Amino acid sequence: MAEAPDGTVLFIVGMHINQWWSVHRWVPVALGMRRMLDELVRNRDLGLLGKPRIFTSGRLIVVIQYWKSFEALEAYARSDAGEHLPAWKAFRSAAKDSTAVGIFHETYTINKGCHESIYINLPTPILLAAAVDVSNIGQGVESSRERLRRK
Repeated sequence: MAEAPDGTVLFIVGMHINQWWSVHRWVPVALGMRRMLDELVRNRDLGLLGKPRIFTSGRLIVVIQYWKSFEALEAYARSDAGEHLPAWKAFRSAAKDSTAVGIFHETYTINKGCHESIYINLPTPILLAAAVDVSNIGQGVESSRERLRRK
């Protein structure tokens, strides 16, 4: 089971390519996302936990991130010194003229007793387990309901 400290943040962010032929519109967004992820991995003191996971499905790109706190995520988003704010301003400006690409994010705060996770027969830790400490489930805890109740 992943043992996330209270206040750990799950941040899901991504983009949807609405018009694949408008390459000049969506490639800058994708490159901006890549620059931000590279910056976060290089500078762990910004608050990112573990390694971001990138998933694609057709025209959809989703990045799953874990952060040490909402405050760290917000500080990064608002900082003039990082990659996020310039990328956000460029997207907002470009989005006024085109709907070729859409972006989204969802933010969740994780607290003890409000989440549970199990990992069986995986070669390496993934998702939350790759970002925080992990413990064995233990005896007598067979269902999600029991694991949540135990916390």
